[in-house]
Amino acid sequence: MAPPSYVDIGSWARNVLTKGYHFGLWKIMCNAKTTAGLDLNSTGYSKEDDGKVFGQLDSKYVIPDYGLTLIEKWNTDNKLFAEVSCSDKIAEGVKVGIKGSYELNTREKEGKIFGAYSHENVKFDISCDIDTNGPNVDASLVLGYNSFLGGLSTQLNTQDWSLNKNNFALGYEKDELAVHVELKDLEEFTGAIYYRCADNIEAALQGNFKSEGEENKLSIGAVYHLEDSSAKLRAKINTDGQLGLGYQQKVRDGVTFFLCGLIEGTDIGGGAHKLGAAVEISA
Repeated sequence: MAPPSYVDIGSWARNVLTKGYHFGLWKIMCNAKTTAGLDLNSTGYSKEDDGKVFGQLDSKYVIPDYGLTLIEKWNTDNKLFAEVSCSDKIAEGVKVGIKGSYELNTREKEGKIFGAYSHENVKFDISCDIDTNGPNVDASLVLGYNSFLGGLSTQLNTQDWSLNKNNFALGYEKDELAVHVELKDLEEFTGAIYYRCADNIEAALQGNFKSEGEENKLSIGAVYHLEDSSAKLRAKINTDGQLGLGYQQKVRDGVTFFLCGLIEGTDIGGGAHKLGAAVEISA
């Protein structure tokens, strides 16, 4: 199996600390797949603080005979997104594609061409903006060996041929344990540990440390799977005094309910606490 992309290193810990929380949102998610192989996903939510409503419709269609994947998105901000990619046809493990977006209200448009190569011990990703003034080129490389990972990510600004970012990461992922450290632009250090304490308990610790005296942050969280596997309990806390709690219940096949709350520990008597609820429907 190929190593993950650079952005996915450390995702085990991030999932414990972020997945299943919908603070300040009343949300519904619907997923369906037609007999013709078309995946349809729709998401809608209302914000608790200002009542803003947002919705998005996604579609994905795969044509295996030609290695093609077609993706389209449209949201209530009148923004359109489209992507076409081809996998394993030029060569095994090679993926190339183009994607772009167009905002109908402002007529702003963006485009990007991208490519990727996956091998047993290598994952390489590259993308380039479509910009006549001089595009930014993003590239990342991850090498894997016996559960150990090493990667780097950079961005080249072709307008002045300067490097906008230089990130380095090391990781270890195997079975119940994952460790990840990353250095961003020699200014920010991030570290994370994921550990499956038992078959039904997952725990994660993540820290962000910045130079020049900026505020550092440490977060710890856990997920407890109930014995019947139809429900999960979540909890997390960070050094900002924020306590997050979550409950996930599988109501029936294809229907899952989420309830969560965020408590501002530094302002218990204030009104900054948030609730959130979501329903996910799959057919």
